[in-house]
Amino acid sequence: WTSSGRNLSSCAGRYAAGADVEPQPQLCGVAVGDKLVTGTLSGALYVWDAKTAVCTEQLKGHAAAVASVCPTSTGGFVTGGQDGYIKLRNAELLLLNAFELGSPVAAVAADAKFTKLAAITAAASVHELVRDSGASVRLLSAHAGGASSIAPSPSDADAYATCGPDGT
Repeated sequence: WTSSGRNLSSCAGRYAAGADVEPQPQLCGVAVGDKLVTGTLSGALYVWDAKTAVCTEQLKGHAAAVASVCPTSTGGFVTGGQDGYIKLRNAELLLLNAFELGSPVAAVAADAKFTKLAAITAAASVHELVRDSGASVRLLSAHAGGASSIAPSPSDADAYATCGPDGT
C-alpha cells in the first residue's frame, strides 16, 4: 500500500512465511496504528503490516463472514459478522467484548465518543448498543430489500444514516 493524506492505494499483498493464513477474499478493512486489519469470508481477521503489505497473523474473528469493520476514537475497532455478533477490539487487537444481535450484521458504526455502537442487519433492522453495558434497542426497519451501510451523524449523537439497495 501507499498512502497520501487520507487516501490508501492498494498493491498485491503477500503472506509471511510461517504465518498460518490462507489466501481468501478480504471483505472489509481498517487501519489500526501501523497495521491494517481485514475481515475475511471465513470470519477470520488478517493482520497486515501497512508498510510492507505482508500478512503477519490471523486472529479469530467471527464464526461466519466479517461483513463490516469500523475504527473507534480510542484506536481500536469494531467488527460485525454474518454470525450475528458485534465485537470490540482495542489498539493491541485484543478482544474486549462481544454482543449478540441474533441476525446477520451488514454494517457497524461507532459514535465519535465511542459510547454507542450502531449496527444494521442484513434484514435492515437498525440496532443501537451502549458500549459499556451492552444494552441494546432496535430502532427501526430501515430499508426494503436489505441494507448495506450505516454511519453516525457527526453532529447528533442520536442520528444515523443508512444505505440500502432500495435507493434510499
